[in-house]
This record gives sequence, C-alpha cells and structure tokens, in this order.
Amino acid sequence: MFKKTLILLILVLLSFVFVKPSYAIAPVFTGFLDKEVSTNNSFSASTLYFNLSDTADNPLGSPLFDFSGMLPADSQTKQVRITKGGNEDFKYNVSFVKTAGDDVLCSGLNIEAKLEGVTLYNGSLASISLLPIPTISGSYDDLEFIVSLPDGSSSLRNKSCSFDLVFKGWQTNSDGTWGFSDSHSISNNITSGTWTFPNTVVVNEIMWMGSTVSPTDEWIELRNTTGDPIDLTGWRIDGAGSGSDPITLAGTIPANGFFLITNLPTDASSIRDAISPDQVSGAMSLDDQGKQLTLRNASSLIIDQTPAGAWAKGENGADKKSMERNDAPGDGSDSASWHTCEDSACHSTLYWDSDGHDFGTPKAANLSGNDPTTIIKTDVADKSAQLDPASPSASLDSSSDTSTVDATPTPTPAPESSSASDAADATPTPETPTATSADNSQTTVQEPGANTTDTSQP
Repeated sequence: MFKKTLILLILVLLSFVFVKPSYAIAPVFTGFLDKEVSTNNSFSASTLYFNLSDTADNPLGSPLFDFSGMLPADSQTKQVRITKGGNEDFKYNVSFVKTAGDDVLCSGLNIEAKLEGVTLYNGSLASISLLPIPTISGSYDDLEFIVSLPDGSSSLRNKSCSFDLVFKGWQTNSDGTWGFSDSHSISNNITSGTWTFPNTVVVNEIMWMGSTVSPTDEWIELRNTTGDPIDLTGWRIDGAGSGSDPITLAGTIPANGFFLITNLPTDASSIRDAISPDQVSGAMSLDDQGKQLTLRNASSLIIDQTPAGAWAKGENGADKKSMERNDAPGDGSDSASWHTCEDSACHSTLYWDSDGHDFGTPKAANLSGNDPTTIIKTDVADKSAQLDPASPSASLDSSSDTSTVDATPTPTPAPESSSASDAADATPTPETPTATSADNSQTTVQEPGANTTDTSQP
C-alpha cells in the first residue's frame, strides 16, 4: 500500500516537470520616483535709468549751450538736473565728445561744473571728466555748467566747436564696464567772434597840454597796428574825461591807420582845417599834471595804457609839444615807450593852421628824430598831397627831405611826414650804410640818435 502511494506521488511530480505550461508571465520593469514641492516663492527684476531736465523739470533745449560770437571773458551758464528713474542707485560721470569744429577752440574753452554749488571740475572743456558721482538715492542732482573763453589769443578768433556732453550712469557696485547702465548725450554749439588784443590799437600821440590857441585844444590819436580795419564802437579811454571818467568811442579805425579824438572841432582849434577828427568829444579833460589813460575794447579788456602819474613826455611852455609813441610801440605803460615831438617838421602847416609853436602830427605818423627807435618817414610832398592835393606844399622838392628807414620796420607802417626846411640841416655821414630798394633807389639807414638823409626818390 505504501509503495503504491509513493509511486503515484512520483508520477505526479514528473508530470509537472515534463508537461509544458499553457501560459507565461511577462517581464516587469521598476524604478525610483521622488517629488518635492517648494511654495511661497517670488521673483522681481531691477531697473537702472535716469532722466535729464532743467531745474524746473522741463525738457532740456537742444543744443544746451548755443553761443555765437563768444568773446574773451564771455560766459554762458546752464543747469542740468539728473533724476533717478529706476530702482537701482547709480554712479555717473560727464565727459566731452567733439562732433565738429576746431580743436583749438574746443581746447581753449573753459568749463566749470558745480554740484549743489560745489565746484567739481574747472578746466579745459575738451578734458572734462568728473570723478564718478553717486546720486542722491531716490532723488536728483542739480549740476551747473559754466562755459567761458578765458584766453584772448588771436588763434582763437572766428573758430567753432560743436560737441556733446555725455552723461553715463552705472550701478554702484560696478566699475562702469559691466552691469546695468544708462547714458544720455546733449549737443552744444559755440563759435568765437572777432576781437582785438593788446597792441592791436595803441595810444599813439597825446596833445595833453592843449595848443597856443587854447589849453582845452587837447586831442588823443590812436593807431591801428594791424592790416584790418577795427570797429571801435563801444571802446573807451578811461581817464580821458574829468578825473578817471572815460570817453566812449564810436567809429572805425582803418587798417594801419589813425583815429583822432579832439576836444574842439577843427575850425576852433589850431589843427589844420583840412584834417578832420574822427570824433569830437567836449568831455575830454587832460590834467596838465598827468594822468593815466587806459584804452579798453567793447569787452572792457585792456588794449593799451599810458604811464601812471606825470605825463611821460611832451612840453608845456612857449612851445606846445605833443607826447608821441615810439615807432616800435613797446609797452605803453612804460615811459621809455614815448618821446616828445621836437622835429621842426612837427609844426609844419601840414598839421597846423600856422607854422609856429604847436608841435605834433595829428592823424598822421610820428616824425620826431629823437625817437629812440628808428622811425620810417616819407616825403613832405607825399604827405602834403595826402592831406590836400591842391596845397602848394605838394610841389615841394622831396629829394631833399630828411628821412630815415628802419632796417627791420614794424609791419605795414603808416607814412609819416617831414619838412623841406629840415632837409637843408641834415648832413649824411660818408660811412653811413645804405640799403637799395626794389626800384634801385638808395635809402640811408639811421642808427638811433644819428642824423642822416634819405636819398630815396618818390
């Protein structure tokens, strides 16, 4: 019984081994999964920008600086408000960029920049670069800019400078080369005008003592040392009136020419009637004890000046002799730049109603042989014809005129006169050197203080 049971069990087990099942289980793939959730988060973006306006928050005009005909000592002032517009605080700077014009004027212009009244920069416009300025957080800065022309050099006349003022702002933790930034440019245009500078016009002769006609027969002569006419409108001579009062001028002095201001009209003075003053000013009052005259242009710049104190030269006796400027004018405030008009030619009827005791050359070049610098003189006949072609003096023999020529004359000198009567008194020294002109005429060269004769032909 036991054996039958064992055999049956073995057969059942073998059936499981050799009998193929009728179904199969498919492969199953598994993995890991995790999930986390963050809540209550927020993101925001920052901004950096600024606005430019005037101090009343109005838009700035364009151009900001717009000055035509700027003269030395002229200036123009503008205010700029920098207002923070974004969230970020920032630093900013102001720089210059030339857009057109002349480098000489752009560099010659001066700009002063002030922040709330404190000067941040004062120097050449072309070099402006403010140190980075932090803005007032959440507010604005008020900047003041003053552009001026401090230099009166002739090289700056009639020039132009067009430029931008560039405002750049950047975030405070940056050096300006990275990060948030903003910039604005403002255009500007400046041109310079025409002006005179020292010694372009000089006080050339002063009849400070009056004449034999009247002690009020005073006059002042100006000389233009340039080859261009100069408008004297608005110029003045300080001290030419009572006390230190000025005389204001009006009119034009011709190139290399003269401008005569008299106290009396010609018909009431001892000056020859054919000589017309350029201005008659009854306010003229020259103290015989001396006073300083200061010639100023329309911008009040000093152009020339006479010595202070007593008159440097001139004579107030039986003969009235003018105070004349040297042919090489030098510094007019130095008494060495002046001499007394003493030549006999100075009292010729070329200049005066009568040939007598009044010495001077109104509205003509100076003649005195005692000029410590060499003087250029021209023929009496030429001078006579210049003043009055119909005058009998025009027929004088100019070949005997006493004249001198400067071996190195000042630029474009004006003609001066001498008298025929002087010619007979002048005796040339044999050893005196001569210079030959383009027309082969010979001209004697005078050393200071020497008496020589000009043999040049008209």
